Amino acid sequence: MIFPDRVILEKDVKKMLKRIEQDSDTKKIAIGYSFTNEALDLLKDYSFNVFTISNFVWSDEDYKEVKGGDSNNL
Repeated sequence: MIFPDRVILEKDVKKMLKRIEQDSDTKKIAIGYSFTNEALDLLKDYSFNVFTISNFVWSDEDYKEVKGGDSNNL
């Protein structure tokens, strides 16, 4: 999975997981600019290897507060 050039929230990962086949034998890779802790945890639950450009640590709530809005609208 390749994500857009922004911070990726848990909801973004859930949306993408619905679009792909979940084959446990397939190597899975997620690439993105930055992932929240919740997004990373979800990807790890599905055995993804994750590659990021930024290693800044966010939570979904932290990101929502910084952006000044509801993360559902981001």
